[in-house]
Amino acid sequence: MTEETTSPVPIPTTPESPLRLASAAYAGFWRRVGAFAVDVLLLGVIGQLIALLFSHQFMRLGQAGRLVGFVIAAIYFIPAYHRRGQTLGKRLMRIRVQALDGGPVSLSAATFRYLALYVPWLLNGVFFAAPDWPKVLTIAVGVVMGSVLVIGLLGNAYLLVFNKPSRRLIHDLIARTVVVDAISDRVALVAGDVRLAPTHWIVIVLILVGVFGIFGWFALGSQMTLGQLAELQSAQAELNRLPGVLQARLVDQENFDAKRRAHVISAQLWVSDSNETSDPALVRKAVAVVLQKYPDSRSTDGVAVAITRGFDIGIASLWRRDSEFHSIPEWQRTLEDLGTPK
Repeated sequence: MTEETTSPVPIPTTPESPLRLASAAYAGFWRRVGAFAVDVLLLGVIGQLIALLFSHQFMRLGQAGRLVGFVIAAIYFIPAYHRRGQTLGKRLMRIRVQALDGGPVSLSAATFRYLALYVPWLLNGVFFAAPDWPKVLTIAVGVVMGSVLVIGLLGNAYLLVFNKPSRRLIHDLIARTVVVDAISDRVALVAGDVRLAPTHWIVIVLILVGVFGIFGWFALGSQMTLGQLAELQSAQAELNRLPGVLQARLVDQENFDAKRRAHVISAQLWVSDSNETSDPALVRKAVAVVLQKYPDSRSTDGVAVAITRGFDIGIASLWRRDSEFHSIPEWQRTLEDLGTPK
């Protein structure tokens, strides 16, 4: 007696009766992580090769260099999502992106998917400065930028681990896409299979509220008055006008360790590779600006100045940072010995 096996007969897909995709056909955790790692590595290699040709130009861009990587990554991701649903990483991992109706990803959906994925990475490490803006608005923009970054990272990490079986991430929800096994049939999905469960929505909302609350608490709890903030931004604007400085950031912060709490003023200066001012001279000028334009700095534990040379285009970076820290009395003696106004 022989046992016969039969293959299931495909059922036509219609909007009224979409087919249900088997759970095993969704791309799993490790394949999605592996695909992303391959794509990041590839973009990093491309970025470093381009940097070999245009490193001097990139060094003059400062934070604006992130836009270079943003455009390169867009050229890589958006057409790949739209045409085949596969980047090189997804092809190697044998997975693909498709629309919920089983069809290819539209150009607009591919663009939204890319923006939702990459914007948080674009904001990583970026600082915002607008001396002419109202101070409250400046704080609000900084809180929003930091929140987008953290929500993008934490939200996607949570969904990747717990949003089973589809593991749809924030950019999938925005673009109405899903990542599946590349050999699975293109079929429309039942909404209930890929809809985000209420518990996941609650967690995402809690992450959103928590991040906004934490950033807002730090921003408003700094005990700085609007007048002090205006002086801090005025000093930062003056640092930006120093010769050879591409961008400057001035932060009034408290550092904590196991033994003590230190109140420090931190000046971060991005300079071009062609800066004719020596680093020691630039450091002295920066400290003099801080002491003159931000009088509250004189009551702190010290001033730290960091000078950074290099570039960061988002997908590749190369820099060298030198920093110097002294107490206020030490800086004042140094400026007096050199005859620098303080």
